[in-house]
Amino acid sequence: MLLPLDLEFQLDGSLIPRGSEILLEDVRLRNIPQRENNGITFAGGVSLSGLSVREFDVTATGELQLMNRARELASNRSKR
Repeated sequence: MLLPLDLEFQLDGSLIPRGSEILLEDVRLRNIPQRENNGITFAGGVSLSGLSVREFDVTATGELQLMNRARELASNRSKR
């Protein structure tokens, strides 16, 4: 659970080491409980030089709920 958001997420997939790269394979982040058309799919990878990140090439596609309805309403009321 991500406490500041009061939401739970599930992360699935594989990180595949290949030489100086770490590739993302079937990596998906979803809300729990699952919602319709829910989740972000990550693709790409990270290139390393020793233990330092040399290149970060990751794309994310999809939809994810990042704020629960009660917090969204409270946030909107405080802006008025």
